[in-house]
Amino acid sequence: LYERRDGGALAAVDHKTIHRYVVRAKAGGRQSSEDKTGKAPKSAGSSLRRYNEAMLDRETTELLDGWAEQLARAELIFVHAPGAAARSVYA
Repeated sequence: LYERRDGGALAAVDHKTIHRYVVRAKAGGRQSSEDKTGKAPKSAGSSLRRYNEAMLDRETTELLDGWAEQLARAELIFVHAPGAAARSVYA
């Protein structure tokens, strides 16, 4: 989050980066994408990725809800949410 200071300069007020293990190694896609094919693996790794996807969505929603007041006042909002991650931000 950025605020405009005296003199018009932008200053960072707050930021957050959320990392979770959700991408299948060497396959390059999220676990939910693989699950949609109907051939969902039941390994410990796939279960961990499913859990992490749910937690990533939850953490993103909670963060944006917590920043609702600041976001409502914002002139500009910059978001980087590639692929399926965008559904958490724009839902």
